Amino acid sequence: MVKFTGTLHSPLEFGHVIIVSGITKSTAKNFIVNFLSDKTSTDIPLHMNVVFGENEQIIRNTKINGEV
Repeated sequence: MVKFTGTLHSPLEFGHVIIVSGITKSTAKNFIVNFLSDKTSTDIPLHMNVVFGENEQIIRNTKINGEV
C-alpha cells in the first residue's frame, strides 16, 4: 500500500475539480481514496473504493460524526 497525505491550498467549493492520477500494479484488486476534513477528525467526507476484476465497481460513501 502506498499512502499519500497532502493539504489543499484552498477550501473546496462547489464546482472545484480534483484530479487523482496514477498507475496501479497489474495485480491490484482495488484502490481507495479518502478525503478527510482535517488531520485530527475521524470524519471522511468522501471515501471512494475502486474495485477491479469480475465485480468492477466504484463504491462511494461518507462518515460524518461516526455514522456511515
